[in-house]
Amino acid sequence: MFVYSAAILQVVYYRKYFGSDYPEGMCYSLYSCTMYSMDLGLRNGGGIADSMDLLELEDPNYFGK
Repeated sequence: MFVYSAAILQVVYYRKYFGSDYPEGMCYSLYSCTMYSMDLGLRNGGGIADSMDLLELEDPNYFGK
């Protein structure tokens, strides 16, 4: 349930922050974002955020991430 809730936030706010080494549309639907969150989130040491680009402090989504 938690991964699904996090995937909803990723689709709405963070889909453009995934690194360039991932497919272009990897998080453009709730289904694909949930599947990638399950896959990458469980395999990465820091969760799904390890797969995302770093945000600048001035970015409005910085503290949410």
